[in-house]
Amino acid sequence: MKKTEINAIRTELKVGLEALRTVKGNELKYAINFLEHALQDKPSDIIITNEKSELSKKIKKNVDYKTARKHIISVAEELLPTMKVGEIIGLSKNEKNRNKYEFPVTFRKNHDLDLYLAINNANLYFKKESENIISIWLHDTYNFDNHIKKQSSIEQIPDLIKGKMSFGEWLNEFGEDLQNIGVVKSYEIFIKIETVNVNVLL
Repeated sequence: MKKTEINAIRTELKVGLEALRTVKGNELKYAINFLEHALQDKPSDIIITNEKSELSKKIKKNVDYKTARKHIISVAEELLPTMKVGEIIGLSKNEKNRNKYEFPVTFRKNHDLDLYLAINNANLYFKKESENIISIWLHDTYNFDNHIKKQSSIEQIPDLIKGKMSFGEWLNEFGEDLQNIGVVKSYEIFIKIETVNVNVLL
């Protein structure tokens, strides 16, 4: 696809996202913002280091996050005494611990549609801040990836209209189509969620 065509589609999408933002208000804030950020040739990574940010608080309150958090805390209780300050456990770039310590989190649409559309599947990791304090972070690669995709999102519009698929499911299919033609580009997301005082196991 030509660059001029890609830019034309991006311009139309931004108009559509702005309209959706007006209708949905804060309900789909991050789904809209993250998709909009992907509509450029080389989107920068999104790094949120302030755990008091609106998005950090939103994740912290989420049921799916709270479940994954319990596993992180139990691992941290065990590992903190042998860790150095600043050491990270669970980040995929840390090859040594990659398979041994993984903390996946999946945000389900019935718990928070915005997080489901903006992030969906991500990985958590923690960093030792001091003797018994850790910070918990989220890492995600923003992209659309459906392993069972058989039709284009255009072909699926009748199913959407008939209610055979949800708008969220269709939007994911649409996002993957846009990614395949180069309109949407992937980028990395890092979010500091909270700082936790851990009861270290002696």
